[in-house]
Amino acid sequence: MNWFSEHLRKEVGNGVHSLLWDDPWMEGVALSVRYPGLYVLTEEKDAFLKDIVHFEGGEWKFRWIRSLSQEELDWEEELNGKIQGLSLNFDGEDRWVWSRGNYSVKEAYDSIMEGMVAEGQCNSAVVWNGLVPLKVAVFVWRLIQNRVPTKDNLFKRGVLNESQIGCANGCEAVESASHLFFECPTSVTVWQQILAWLKLSSALHNNVSANLNQFASLLGSGRMKEARLSVIWFVNIWVLWKNERIFKDSNRTQENLVEEIKVVMEMVNRHS
Repeated sequence: MNWFSEHLRKEVGNGVHSLLWDDPWMEGVALSVRYPGLYVLTEEKDAFLKDIVHFEGGEWKFRWIRSLSQEELDWEEELNGKIQGLSLNFDGEDRWVWSRGNYSVKEAYDSIMEGMVAEGQCNSAVVWNGLVPLKVAVFVWRLIQNRVPTKDNLFKRGVLNESQIGCANGCEAVESASHLFFECPTSVTVWQQILAWLKLSSALHNNVSANLNQFASLLGSGRMKEARLSVIWFVNIWVLWKNERIFKDSNRTQENLVEEIKVVMEMVNRHS
């Protein structure tokens, strides 16, 4: 089901809330999807548009983890050609817009929900619960679709070769979504510690949708209980993903990750 990603785009104002690589601000497609070969090389995966506006000779200057090959330089030149005319409106806010027609929020929401239910995925009310930032909900939706740039997906696109698709945590398994979030020893330990913190015990599923549904129901029935418990699941997923992308070369421990998850949860609870 591609309805959501095909018809939601980011309209850029001041660039404060638009992620350079992960938001669909250019022609309705995220740069991480359009240029996956550059995405794996950027040092600025979490940069916002406002942070990247530094021009030299009329071109945007990106920071890469290594020198680019000729093919990669061609991609960079193409990217620069597409964004060269972009200027930020510092008096305007970034906003999400529907790229086709004049859909009401209810109509768009209903269409998204129908598509997800039709595909037998997960409880749509849990995914779109309104308790987490939209970018996190969108990421989870993409994760359910197996459309996030894990190493196995980048290998399928021809971005990485077979020698580059091992788990970033050093366990020698192929980095798939199920492995990265639910099977890797690092992730398993984090989930176990979070369950212990919640005074719960369960063997969790390694399928994304099944895992979310299972986790959201651990406190028993009730939409509000499920939605609030699912927030912890969202935070776990987000922290594990950020750890893989940013801190994979550092010495962060599982305990560091769990503490970060708890801190984020406290912030969410204060603002919910």
